[in-house]
Parts: sequence; structure tokens; C-alpha cells
Amino acid sequence: MFRTKIIAIMALALFTFAIPITGIQADEPTVLGTVTFDDDAGSNDAVTISISGVFAGTYVASLISSDGATSQQIAEVTVVTPVLQGVQQNTGDLDLRFDSNSPGYDGSNLMESYSRFQLTDGSTTYSASSSGALTAEVVTLTSHLSDLKSLVAMLIIDLDTASKESDISTLKAGVSSAVGQLSKITSLTEGILASANAANAIDSAVSTENLESNMSNITDWTSVMIEDGTYINETSNMKVAQVFLGSSSGGMIAYANALLNGMSDTTQYDDDGKLISIAGDGGTEQAIDSAQAMQNLNVILGELPAPEIEDDSVDPVVTTKSDEANRSALGLGLPSVGEKSLVLLMQLLTITGILLLGTGTLMIFRSKQS
Repeated sequence: MFRTKIIAIMALALFTFAIPITGIQADEPTVLGTVTFDDDAGSNDAVTISISGVFAGTYVASLISSDGATSQQIAEVTVVTPVLQGVQQNTGDLDLRFDSNSPGYDGSNLMESYSRFQLTDGSTTYSASSSGALTAEVVTLTSHLSDLKSLVAMLIIDLDTASKESDISTLKAGVSSAVGQLSKITSLTEGILASANAANAIDSAVSTENLESNMSNITDWTSVMIEDGTYINETSNMKVAQVFLGSSSGGMIAYANALLNGMSDTTQYDDDGKLISIAGDGGTEQAIDSAQAMQNLNVILGELPAPEIEDDSVDPVVTTKSDEANRSALGLGLPSVGEKSLVLLMQLLTITGILLLGTGTLMIFRSKQS
């Protein structure tokens, strides 16, 4: 009987201690959709919003800057919940596109100006956000890729012009100009990879895998084109030069088009004899898509976090250990869930656990004396 009492008391005390520890683990909010930036008539000038689990109502959708100082309303939409098998559903879906066909479009770089999204009807709010630092790095990255796209476009024009020449000297001059563009592309590729790594350093959840693959393809194709340009420069045979210069189906011109749009998809038969599609290796356009995906915003149900405010004129706040303890769960430096009543409850349970443990110890001591 004595041992049973002691075991029960100790188990209750340990369970009481476990409640505060597990209580500080806040659940991650459920991601209901995404906000994605892309190119329409300009760079990062369009945005697509796809959200599921939206309550019925008339909402205002807005893009907001990281400091909350500026915003742009992109649409007012009404969400009607569907009826499935005669049952009215609690929530519905929202799909929204803002581009050059939308009212209020001005061609500005939306990613550069806005890192937050809000959908609200006044009582219910859905939101998405990214840090200002990550947004700035991805904007820089997409700017480099836009420069790369312009260089590749100039390269294609130079090669296309050279292919129409009937004099080999003029053809060589056009190819030499194109090779000069290739050197710039190589240098720019290195800067693009550096920007991608910088974005990953800010947020390790940001994947650079696809972009690195695209850049690797561009580097390989550029190397082949430089070699072909060398062969053209060394030959005096017009037909040989035209072979290396090629067309849309081969040679330098085909690689130049791949630099811009990637390789075309192909088909082949698998081991079971089924015809399957094989995606072609990506180029600059695919790299831009990969970079913009780094800034995809995850939509959740709830308000936006506090704006990011940077003001050098404000003296830095000195945080004491007692301040940190007041803002942390149980005063132990552990992260708080943000609900004061829950923290107080955990503190009360901790004290109760200590009292129970003390009572058990006292009972053991008295039992031994008797």
C-alpha cells in the first residue's frame, strides 16, 4: 500500500511537470494557399493568389509593404461556398490573378514594393508575409536574371544576323560579337548564383536547387557555344562556318534559343513500352520562375505580424534578463506562445508539481521514521 501511494504521487508530480513543457510547443498554422509573383508585361509585375478554406464573404485583397507604410488593393472578391451532394460547405476556394489586364495595373515591380498579402472582409483575415531582407535579395536575383535575359536576346539577334551573311568575313564578325555576349553571360551567371546563396543564407527553407540546375545548363551550353565560335573563327570555309553556326535545330543558334527558353521536351519509351514525356533542361526563363518561387508567400488564417520598422534615429532598446524572462514561458528563456493566461497557468501547474513532490518526499520521510 505504501509503495502504491508513493508511485502514484511521483507519477502525478512528473505528469504535472510535463504539462508546462509540452504547453510551450505552439502548433504551426495551417497553410491554406500561396501568393506567387511572375512576369507579365514587365518584371515581377503580376501576382497569382490561390487559397482554399475561405469562409463566405466579400473580401478586399491587398499587397502591403514590409513596413506597412504602403499598400495596393488588387481586387474585391466575393467567396461563395459550394453545395456538395445537397450540403452547403463551410468554406470555398479563391483564385485571383492581378496582371496587365487588371484595373489598377501600372507595370511596377510588385515584388520590389510588397512582401505581404492580406485578404479581409473586416472580421475574418487571411494573410501571408516574407521578411524584407529575403524579399530584397530575391528582387536583386530576379533583376540579375532580367539582365541575363536581355543579353541572351541580343545574342540571338547577333547570331541570326550572322547566319544571313553571304561573306565569311562578315559572318565571323557577327559571331565574334556573339561570343562577346557569351563572356558577359558567364560573368553574370556567377553573380546570379551568389545572390541565390545569399537568399538561402537569410532563410534556409528557400530552395536553390532548381535555379542551380538551370544555371548549370546555361554554363554548359555557353561553353559549347564558345568552342563553336572558335571553330568558326579559325576556318576559311563558308560551309564549315555555317554548320557550326547552325540553325534552330542545331549549332550555336539552337544553343542560343536553349539559353533563353530551355531545351524542348522530348518523349521516349520506358521499360514497359509506354511513351513518356521527358522535360527539357531549363534555361533563363525557367531560372526566372525558380527565382520567383523563392518569394512564394504562404497564406494562413490570421492577422499579419507586426510591420518591420527600421529607424536609425531611434535609440536601441536595452533588454535586461528580467525583460527576457517576462517574455518567455515560465521565465526560463523558452519561447512564449504569446498567450499570457496560458503562461500563468503553466507557472501555477509548475508550483503545484513542486508542492506535490515535496509532499511525497515528506510522506516518505515520515514513513521511514514510523
